Amino acid sequence: MMFSVEGKSIVITGGGGVLGRAMARALVNGGAEVALLGRTRSVLDEAVSEINRSDGKEVNKKINKNIRSGDAIAVRCNVLDESSCRTARETVIKQFGKVDALINAAGGASPEASTGTEQLQEGDLDSEVRTILDVPYDEFRKISDLNSLGTYLPMTIFLPDLINSENGSIINISSMGADRPLTKSPAYSAGKAAVDNITKWMAVYLAKTGVRVNAIAPGFFLTKQNRFLLTDKETGDISPRGRKILDNTPQGRFGSPEDLVSTVLWLLADASCFVTGIVVPVDGGFGAFGGV
Repeated sequence: MMFSVEGKSIVITGGGGVLGRAMARALVNGGAEVALLGRTRSVLDEAVSEINRSDGKEVNKKINKNIRSGDAIAVRCNVLDESSCRTARETVIKQFGKVDALINAAGGASPEASTGTEQLQEGDLDSEVRTILDVPYDEFRKISDLNSLGTYLPMTIFLPDLINSENGSIINISSMGADRPLTKSPAYSAGKAAVDNITKWMAVYLAKTGVRVNAIAPGFFLTKQNRFLLTDKETGDISPRGRKILDNTPQGRFGSPEDLVSTVLWLLADASCFVTGIVVPVDGGFGAFGGV
């Protein structure tokens, strides 16, 4: 198959999250062996158990009997800790013997690193409105680092293995907020802008090694990290901010985790060997819409 991942060994940081889990499931069903990295072991174990269930693999067999389903493993890792990343790498190499691809899906936002309004209004500094001055420096740094350094560090740790692979590939998960900063989310937007920049820098730097570096910029997907912005905490209904996003998304819906799968398969497959240094939007048309 042109876009096959069969036999590849793939590492996914943030593997226990909604998007990481969906990507891992598709890759395992495509014949890859996948290491899900994350901080919370119980979440990883749940994801691995779900992915490795025989019913998912049976579905794959019915689609293409020639593809051997892979397996997933859980590996605890803090992407902001060098020692933790090195230990995780040793575990993956011991289990798989190689690493062919890395997907950096760890990241996210938080209410503490967000402002309460989209724009500062007269009198806000003397009111109960949460302004940029109420965002603690440590919280800003935590979210910015999670998205930027949490992408950079795993790339450096796994780089020797990726170079040793025949067709090493890195996919970084960026955001719509990288190119156009999202209101209320200064730390997240800054961190994702860094992801786009380091993706392109690394693509140029590694081009002669055969390792390709690309990014995917998802549109708006409901995840644990952004649900507080897109839905009402009490009712679960779409928030005014969520409604504004949908109104500016031509397809009129939030993305499904499975919407990312085809782009992931394309960027990881050997057939995309001349594709490097790009950021692919998967956004339902959000980036193309002018608002009128």
